[in-house]
Amino acid sequence: MVVPVLDPLSDDYRRAFETFLAHTDQKGVAHRYLSGVVDRLRWRRVFVDVGAGEGGTTAEFAGRFGRTFAVEPSAHLHPALRAAVPEAEVISATVDRAALSEPADFVLCAHVLYYVPRSAWGSVVDVMRGWLADGGELVVVLQNPASDCMRLVRHFTGVAYDLADLRAGGLDTVRAVVHTESEADAVLIAQFVLNTVPLSTVDHPPTGDDLVTYVRREFADPLGGFTFTCTQDFLRITG
Repeated sequence: MVVPVLDPLSDDYRRAFETFLAHTDQKGVAHRYLSGVVDRLRWRRVFVDVGAGEGGTTAEFAGRFGRTFAVEPSAHLHPALRAAVPEAEVISATVDRAALSEPADFVLCAHVLYYVPRSAWGSVVDVMRGWLADGGELVVVLQNPASDCMRLVRHFTGVAYDLADLRAGGLDTVRAVVHTESEADAVLIAQFVLNTVPLSTVDHPPTGDDLVTYVRREFADPLGGFTFTCTQDFLRITG
């Protein structure tokens, strides 16, 4: 049986995502890094979170700005987003169709480009760069291509994501890890990571047995459990 395609609207997707978050320091590491970026901004008038989802990261930074825009095209996420960040102005559109009423001092696009065709990365980044006020900063976040999670994706799908391909701005790499004592959780997290690629388009999708074998071979920790990196790249572009 092949690794299942996880529909972002499904309970299975939510369970896999929550399992990932429960066993990684990735979000905390990212928030600390981004807080340093915000600290150094000249102005903190307008914040734009692209792909805001349910608003966890939006809420982390909205209070530091006078105005917040949450760009989220998936309407089913809007109730949770509005509950998490009631002060945010929700824009239900993709980047190419989103319109801001004023320039932004900070634009964040975290873990969104997996779901954008590689041929469109440049144009999407150009649109977001165009939203910046003078002295503002755009930060685009993806996992580093050398991370264990991205090696997993390449191994089974042949797909690679690399922000360095954009040849724009400065690139910082910050280590993050996943650790779980449970093999079942490690495999579920691996399924979640694999679904950054549309598995329905992969010619030979991995089976569940393939994935279990890979997790045991590559992620088993000599000290117990399973440990693998989900290190992140932060591409910084100034206005």
